[in-house]
Amino acid sequence: MDFVSSFAASISRDLVCGAVDELRYPCCFHDLVEGLEHEDKMLVDTKKRVQEHVHHQKRQLKKTDELMHKWLNQANNLSNDVDNLLTETRTNKIYCFGKCPNLFWRYRLGKKLVKNKGDVKKCIGEGSKYMQFERLASLPGLRYFSPERCLKFESTQSAYDQLMQALNDDTVNMVGMYGMPGCGKTTLAMEVGRKAKEEGLFGEVVFVPVSSVVEIQRIQEKIASWLQFDFPQKEEIQRAQCLDKFIGENHENVLLILDDVWHRLDFEAIGIPSFKNHRGCKVLITTRSEAVCSLNDCQKKIRLKTIELEEAWKLFQTQAQITEDTSNALKKLAQEISDKCEGLLVAIVAIANTLKGKGEADWKVASDNLKRCKPVIIEGGLQNPYKILRVSYDNLDPVEQSLFLLCSVFPEDFEIPVEDLIRIAIGVGLVEEVVTFEGARNKVIVAKDKLLSFSLLLDAVGVNCVKMHDLVRDVARWIARNDGKAIECVMENNANLVDSTPIRYLWCKQFPVELDCSSIEFLCIKTDTEVSEGIFKGIASLRVLILCWEGHQRREFSTMSLKSLTDLHSLFLSGWELFDISFVGDMKKLESLTLHNCSLPELIDVLVTQVPNLRLLDLSGCEMEGNPFEVTGKHPRIEELYINDDRPEWDLEDEDPPEFFSKFSVPQPLERYQIRLGKYFSKYQQKCLSHGRTLFLSCFDTSNVAVRNLATKAEILYIANIRGDVKSIIPGIFQIEGGGGGMNHGWIELLIKKSENIVHLVDTGKHLNEVGSLCPSCAS
Repeated sequence: MDFVSSFAASISRDLVCGAVDELRYPCCFHDLVEGLEHEDKMLVDTKKRVQEHVHHQKRQLKKTDELMHKWLNQANNLSNDVDNLLTETRTNKIYCFGKCPNLFWRYRLGKKLVKNKGDVKKCIGEGSKYMQFERLASLPGLRYFSPERCLKFESTQSAYDQLMQALNDDTVNMVGMYGMPGCGKTTLAMEVGRKAKEEGLFGEVVFVPVSSVVEIQRIQEKIASWLQFDFPQKEEIQRAQCLDKFIGENHENVLLILDDVWHRLDFEAIGIPSFKNHRGCKVLITTRSEAVCSLNDCQKKIRLKTIELEEAWKLFQTQAQITEDTSNALKKLAQEISDKCEGLLVAIVAIANTLKGKGEADWKVASDNLKRCKPVIIEGGLQNPYKILRVSYDNLDPVEQSLFLLCSVFPEDFEIPVEDLIRIAIGVGLVEEVVTFEGARNKVIVAKDKLLSFSLLLDAVGVNCVKMHDLVRDVARWIARNDGKAIECVMENNANLVDSTPIRYLWCKQFPVELDCSSIEFLCIKTDTEVSEGIFKGIASLRVLILCWEGHQRREFSTMSLKSLTDLHSLFLSGWELFDISFVGDMKKLESLTLHNCSLPELIDVLVTQVPNLRLLDLSGCEMEGNPFEVTGKHPRIEELYINDDRPEWDLEDEDPPEFFSKFSVPQPLERYQIRLGKYFSKYQQKCLSHGRTLFLSCFDTSNVAVRNLATKAEILYIANIRGDVKSIIPGIFQIEGGGGGMNHGWIELLIKKSENIVHLVDTGKHLNEVGSLCPSCAS
């Protein structure tokens, strides 16, 4: 009898539930319509992004997946069905004198709405794997000052008008602009390119620095980057053919600006289409010499003159903030200094900015220094600009001077990542007597910002990068040589440096033979040739070493050769296969250890026990054994930690969190970190590198206190596969701090994926009044 009762109850329950489920079609009709409209908008967005991916694949000269086209057809058909259904729902069928809704009509359409919504959600899920996640943003221009101010000069306006006329002339495909270094060629070229694209003369405008050492592969990569093209080939010849074909087939009108050209260029070897093969591709080169324009067969040659003394004086007054209220004595000093700049924009802007806001005594000292400055033997009539920039240097404080000289070791037109510059500067001892690494970092940033404000450094095209004008760089190296310690950058292989001046900083592709190494403090070797292990024995004073293998595959390297570098403060190794890292145990002064794209054995406790001063550890892109957090968590002083680990051990394999999380710990002093564990968010990471605290977790174990603390302090937090008995992010995982209505640090961006168990971002039922400023700028 109990069985019969239980069976009857079960049948009744199913009937009631079924009836209730059926009633939702007419009773929740408007909600069902809104639900389908929302999913339809998401499907439209997904289709758009898949179509962008198809377009991108075609631009790369690659075949697109047939399944992708099949999905697009299915999605288009489904969109049409949804549009027809939504149109039918808007007819608003009624009966009974217009007073009551037609329930049968709503019931019939309601079932269709639910079915279509399910079909659309399934279609979106299938299409998401074809979506294009990464898109290159347009790149900013490189300027000393606004183009509006630049074009106020008569000489500059004349060159600008001639350039625009040449770009509009269909019979001209090669244009050359020449003039003295520092007269504003790069600024004007960028402005002309911007204006030409704005007016629709060209579909694409590409800007590539060339420099005195022509590196074809680098030029090819720069062009491809601007055009969002990925090379399938590695050899220069194959790349050239591919680039030529790509530009010819995908771009009807391209303006290619090649900046700072010194020699005749082999356009065919680079992959730049010839005028005969592709009439829509124009080239504008900037150079110091009219002869270089002729060598490159420029049909139109335009000279950019230095500005007139009267124009220079007006600019100088603006930059130095000299007004009518300024004393006549100071105005006279300023006029003398302005005339010495000889109309070169880079010199005017630099000296005016370094003297801006200073008293008359400082101006007198600058003027006296300029008069007493030793004669300069420089070709091209640049004696006075060299002296001017020397005086600008003298007006800097010691930290700014040191950073200025350090920047000149990088190759010509090199875009210097600010993060690399900070680590090198701290390593060479540019900042002293700072208790924390963060404090030293801030001092370098302040000095860098000062140099930018003085126009002795420039914002580069690359994100969070700076660069030096080639004239300013030459002056910096001239200053270093005159002060007794040379700064050298040798980009050729097998180069010899024969000079009696001791070398302080050296950047090279291959270590020069027979070189006195006793005074070198910073050494960077970026090479694809053999590195002799014996070169490190004679560099006892070395404080910073960067050793990068630039071949296609990792190269074996014996780290034992580094054991003699006991004074090293910063070490950067990239692209090497390392079998032993115990050598760091001899580096008692090591503060920064960066290993990029290396394969290495598991971290060992020598990092904890024998490298007590280590403040920064960067293992980005490394393949390693074991769990690095077992070691790093024990270190007493690590303040900055950077780890990208794609191993499946960090991903979710079953319902339980990965075993790696059970041994996850981080150093207590940790203040700055960029950590990605698992592959799920690998495509998102690049855009977030400028932030100090980022965390990307393919699996988030809420029971691990260390992981939860990192997530709480993060500025950028991306998490997936949340595991734990929680239904909300706040306060289920993260707690609202008492009374304040906020966290330790507000999230700038929060992204949550693949966590179906999470019902609420914030459980407002109990904490509505406390949410407040919890995440003021958060996007979820």
